[in-house]
Amino acid sequence: MNTINKEKAKLLILLSLGVAAILFLNLYKFSLANQVGFSISHEHIFINPKSEYATDLILTPDEITYATWLIFRADRANDIIENRNLFANTNLYGYLIGFSYLAADGNYKYLFLFGLAGYLLLFVSSYTLLKAIGFEHKTVLIGTGLFMLSPNVLMLGSGFLRDLFVIAFVNYCIIALIQRRYLLLIFSILMLLFTRNFYLVILLPIFLYFLSRSRKGSLDIGLIFLIPMVVLIFITLYLALLSRASGVSIFDLKFLLRFIELQTGVNMVLIRIPYLFSGFYNLMLETISHFYYFVIMMMALTIVVVTLRMKKFYVFLIAFNILLSFLYASYLGFFMSRTKLIVLWFSIIFILYHVNSYNMKRANKINLANH
Repeated sequence: MNTINKEKAKLLILLSLGVAAILFLNLYKFSLANQVGFSISHEHIFINPKSEYATDLILTPDEITYATWLIFRADRANDIIENRNLFANTNLYGYLIGFSYLAADGNYKYLFLFGLAGYLLLFVSSYTLLKAIGFEHKTVLIGTGLFMLSPNVLMLGSGFLRDLFVIAFVNYCIIALIQRRYLLLIFSILMLLFTRNFYLVILLPIFLYFLSRSRKGSLDIGLIFLIPMVVLIFITLYLALLSRASGVSIFDLKFLLRFIELQTGVNMVLIRIPYLFSGFYNLMLETISHFYYFVIMMMALTIVVVTLRMKKFYVFLIAFNILLSFLYASYLGFFMSRTKLIVLWFSIIFILYHVNSYNMKRANKINLANH
């Protein structure tokens, strides 16, 4: 009982630190908005240009798009109603933010409550997933802290983009697969469909991995051979379709650079050192998020190199990275720190597998020595 209370206390401390950081960033943004005269309406965005980077700090371009969604993206609703371009127009999160902006009488500051709500949902889902995987208590706390106190997550918590909700829904999909909770799985899939639908396609390798872990007995033998074959066939077909539609191949430099960035964290932000000193937003949020991603990826690669073997999960993660890299090279452009957040989370889980395995072996050695 005492151990459970200590774990809850540590979780509460982690959550309090994250929420406090988000509130601080929000208050800083609101203060700066008052200083530079920032305002937004359906007709224009106004700023008295006292700071070159003030507009990026207060609201990102994507956040401005969401706030004015019902005005400038109204045609998307007509496309859905008339069943045109349905797969490309299922981002209903934009309508939620746009409606909330109108309901708040154009006061964008209320929209930051969505960022806080997304942070809380992601915190609960991430902790629950690590417990469902079967990590020991200490490992769960380490993983929750590494992810939820990362600059990548805190930056999104201090805003109102959809990314935190998206990854929370991914978490609940995996939890449902592990625990065979089919109603939760259906609900989570629907939420992904209405927020970031292409994840349902490219996350298949990860979903198959956790599905195989949830099965016991003789079925595992068949899955050991079946799942890699399904993933390989799926990747081949998916890349072939994208290549035919976009003209980008797996040998294209755009794909290779994006895959290297996902796998290692190396990108132009790390190379262009002067970029670090270009303003508060770039220094404290986006740039540091790229550096944090780089550190986590180097930790994961170090584990692979030092142990001279790759755990099955890392192989499935590489398959996911191939699909995501090809999709961005073909259609979506370059990576921002938030679009790599899902890979950061999976890489932390991979590191936790190693930490958990090491701790268990160490505990067994101590027990044997005592006996």
